[in-house]
Amino acid sequence: MRGRHIPDIIREGYIVCVGYSNFLKQLLTELEIPITTISTTVIDKGESYGHTRNICYLNDTKYNINGVYATDATFDSRRNNLSLVLDKNGNKKIRYDILENDIVLKEYDGLSLYQYFLIPYKDYKNVFINERFPLLFRKIEENVLKRKSISEEDTLTSIFDDDYQELQLAIEDIEKLFGTNCNIDNALEIIKTSQRPSLQIFKEALIRVRMAEGYSDEEANISVEEVIDLNKIIGREIEKENTIFKEEASTHKKIEKVQKKL
Repeated sequence: MRGRHIPDIIREGYIVCVGYSNFLKQLLTELEIPITTISTTVIDKGESYGHTRNICYLNDTKYNINGVYATDATFDSRRNNLSLVLDKNGNKKIRYDILENDIVLKEYDGLSLYQYFLIPYKDYKNVFINERFPLLFRKIEENVLKRKSISEEDTLTSIFDDDYQELQLAIEDIEKLFGTNCNIDNALEIIKTSQRPSLQIFKEALIRVRMAEGYSDEEANISVEEVIDLNKIIGREIEKENTIFKEEASTHKKIEKVQKKL
């Protein structure tokens, strides 16, 4: 099927959500960052459709980040004509497609979207609204995640036990993030206590990325400020409360990292 496999994506220039997830997974795997893909169901205008995104585990002492995060490269993918406009009523709006009476105030780089970037478990439902909770997070919410041993005579029965199979799939996701021999309880504590990075941390990290891409220090700072401004405006428009761009009162407090041995 088109748009799902990396060689086809590069050759054809066409990509769907599974392709975005596969591409991001390959990139982070090359960087030795644990990552897996999750499937969900998105409801839009009364219609439901399958969707795929990623969950990764970041343990970065430089930026004081230790957590598990959902990231959706599809929802944040490049948009053409990403513009700040004054609409016919005099209101500032972000447009992906400019309307006839819009006055364009500013145009943005199409790679500036970070609305669905590094979303922790505790914020997931408030960001990805109108969706079914992915399997791993459902099992965490149900508080049933633990390894189960079964006897030989029960092996065949377990194959047809949906609850058991779902549990095993959820544990497989945890092991992809924390390792095969990880302590499940410690892994769950990290997932449940993960905090979204502060806006300042996001800014510092993205400036470093821009400079690695060849921007000067001044250009990098200008570019990142534009990214932040854009995402703040979008967040206000769609009333999204749980992203990096909506600061919490406790943001300036140092977040204590979970130091559990996995």
